[in-house]
Amino acid sequence: MRVLDIELAGLAGLVALATLLVFSSLSGCRADRARPLTIFTASSTLSVVEELVGGEIAVHGAASSTLARQIAAGARADLFISAHPIWLRTLAEKNCIDRDRKQIFARNSLVIATRAEGPSDLETLPRRVAIGDPAHVPLGIYAKQALISTGRWSEWRERLLPAADARGALEYLLLGEADVAILYRTDAVGRSDLRILEEIDPAHHDPIELWIVPVVGAAEGTTALLEKLTSEAARQMLLGHGFTVDPSSEPAPERAGR
Repeated sequence: MRVLDIELAGLAGLVALATLLVFSSLSGCRADRARPLTIFTASSTLSVVEELVGGEIAVHGAASSTLARQIAAGARADLFISAHPIWLRTLAEKNCIDRDRKQIFARNSLVIATRAEGPSDLETLPRRVAIGDPAHVPLGIYAKQALISTGRWSEWRERLLPAADARGALEYLLLGEADVAILYRTDAVGRSDLRILEEIDPAHHDPIELWIVPVVGAAEGTTALLEKLTSEAARQMLLGHGFTVDPSSEPAPERAGR
């Protein structure tokens, strides 16, 4: 009987472990809530979001595509700020975000910039051009659209230096790895170490809209945090950082997928 008891106990343990693994594999988009509130934000907004929330909130910045994959895999996040709507649609399809509460957080635009000692114009073809990776990084997606629309793609495509996110493209330029970079305007304006060579007409790419949305299963306090980040005070701070904002934080209608 003792042997049987041991075998039964062992079997029960294996069943319990298997059950745990099954539920763990099915728990994408869910996370342990015994933690501080956490924001996953597009790298282009990291500095301003950190300034808006102070040190009491955990803020993680990266490419929107990277953050979306992490959320879908069950990473701990309460709010998601994406630089491209495609990642909202991806997460909505997986029931990872509260799609009915999404709002436009801010808007941005593109520039072609160089270092202070860099080329004075774009008459000469740049040696290397830093951009976000067009395969998945929003900055690169918008930049590729602009290059195609302006007729530069065929000449510039072999000279592109793709970065993992918007901050990476800026770093490539600052480190001298590239002569020029296609950046978000907010990453270039007001800097003494950079010069803007060209402001890209927004008509050459899709609207650059940064969306903010709660993650499904967000912790208590997320609603108050969302209200803080979409308040009039927040909009004024965003304006101060070079973003453009809507006059109201009312949820904007979803555009058709493209």
